[in-house]
Amino acid sequence: LSGTDLQTQIANSVKQAVNLLVAQSEHHCDVKVTSTSQSNSKNQAIYKVLSIVDVGLEGWVDNAEGLYSSRCLKEAMDMLRQARKACDALRANILQGVLKSASIHVINLLSQIHEENFQRPQHHKTTSKYMRQIQRWCEHFVRHTMAAYRPSRPNTAVLLEVQKVCWKVANVLAIGFMRNASLISGLREDAKLAIASDIAQLESALHLLAPKHHFATPPRWYSELRTFRQMLFLDHNALSSKGLVHSVSPVIAAQFLLSRMSNRSVPITCVPFKALGTSISKYNRWIEQQTEFKILQKFQTLIQDIRKKLKSGRALSAASLATANASLDFVDSIVKAGLSAPSVAAQSVS
Repeated sequence: LSGTDLQTQIANSVKQAVNLLVAQSEHHCDVKVTSTSQSNSKNQAIYKVLSIVDVGLEGWVDNAEGLYSSRCLKEAMDMLRQARKACDALRANILQGVLKSASIHVINLLSQIHEENFQRPQHHKTTSKYMRQIQRWCEHFVRHTMAAYRPSRPNTAVLLEVQKVCWKVANVLAIGFMRNASLISGLREDAKLAIASDIAQLESALHLLAPKHHFATPPRWYSELRTFRQMLFLDHNALSSKGLVHSVSPVIAAQFLLSRMSNRSVPITCVPFKALGTSISKYNRWIEQQTEFKILQKFQTLIQDIRKKLKSGRALSAASLATANASLDFVDSIVKAGLSAPSVAAQSVS
């Protein structure tokens, strides 16, 4: 055989071997959210093997770039690229299962943190205990769960895709915390201080998942958490004048402001999940399943319903009614601004 024909045959053999490996791996790996520790260990082993194969294929394909002296050699490299794509797809599928499982776990942890404020159960666990639990979980997830997916000699792409799982879990944790905390109404000063302390502990846990030095520009939720902590101690007038609410997600901002309206001066429930007549768990599931566009549209309808109830309900003084309507106008402006944002408006088209 000539050199190029030999390379084509070798490449074809490698492609067949990799395809067989991928087929066997798909048969043995378990990417269900409810996977066991045994299946997790199996997934980690398969992922490492696929990573090692990727390192070999990367070197082979990259070294041949620009050396296409014949059609046969080009075909050989195309075969190897296809084999590499098959490896990449299965690795991504395995990590997607890890991400889903971790996201569900942290959302459940967050619901436990604020359960006392929402449902007032009989137990008397403090939120700081839950925050320490989250910190321990983040540490275990980074140092044990995700570390087990790193092969001894990984390439840059493999390291990055493993790290991105940690970053995405950090995003779920930060956004989930703010979303839950923004639904708590009737906050006294001690409760505000407790949530601020929780945020400080949360930042420490998030740094384990997504250290700032990993980013040229830190993720948005870093600044949003700081802003949310400031929002806790400001009233509606201060919030509107300082413009802090525009620095967080419009969904979180709208929830926060509506929940703060539920007080003695406004005799109806404005907390979103209560006003919609549902439980916090069902409301959170609904939020998880909907696009930001759909959620903000629902908030617009909710604001209109609150206005109607204010007019038809218990008589309010002119000053109280004006204050309530001004607060609703402010929330409505945030919702409309959120709906007009290009990324959210694009969701309406899709």
